[in-house]
Amino acid sequence: DGVGDFHDVVTVTSPNLWSPETPNLYKAVFTLNDGNTDIDRQEVKFGIRTISFTKENGFMLNGKRREFKGVCMHHDLGPLGTAVNKTALIRQIKKLKEMGANAIRTSHNMPSTMQMELCDSLGMMVMAESFDAWKDVKVKNGYNLLWDEWWSKDVTNLVLNHRNHPCIVTWTPFNETWGARPGTYVRFMKDVYALTKAID
Repeated sequence: DGVGDFHDVVTVTSPNLWSPETPNLYKAVFTLNDGNTDIDRQEVKFGIRTISFTKENGFMLNGKRREFKGVCMHHDLGPLGTAVNKTALIRQIKKLKEMGANAIRTSHNMPSTMQMELCDSLGMMVMAESFDAWKDVKVKNGYNLLWDEWWSKDVTNLVLNHRNHPCIVTWTPFNETWGARPGTYVRFMKDVYALTKAID
């Protein structure tokens, strides 16, 4: 039927690792061919780096201890509001780096692909955040009304869309959960963590 999965392993010898100081990127090109003609072509930029967390050293990037010197950022750009453009995002990230920042925590939903591509190329680590408040009521028409139906779809979209960005060094599943139902929230945390780990 012409439909199926294709798996391959490619080895990059002596890769130039991605970091905030050296945001090295590679490009993978995928072409679907029917034997004579290219039917589809996709280019994916990616970086090569290792991350880990240890109780002795905390966060490790490429085998070296790193401290997050970060900021929490919503998706708007001051007086520009949400009419975001590439030049404004580049300026913002460069200004943050000039003041000593090396990380951004997004809030509280999926960041734009443009922003993640710029963080990749300019060397800014990212903690991508999924939700605000889970099922806690913060506003009249908040996400709490949609939690049961949408949380797994939104986690899936976030991770599938951004998992190849080297700038993303961790995911965060919540913001401002007030803990009114601690037993329930342990289950929420386990569910969000398990789905994120499975997709990533």
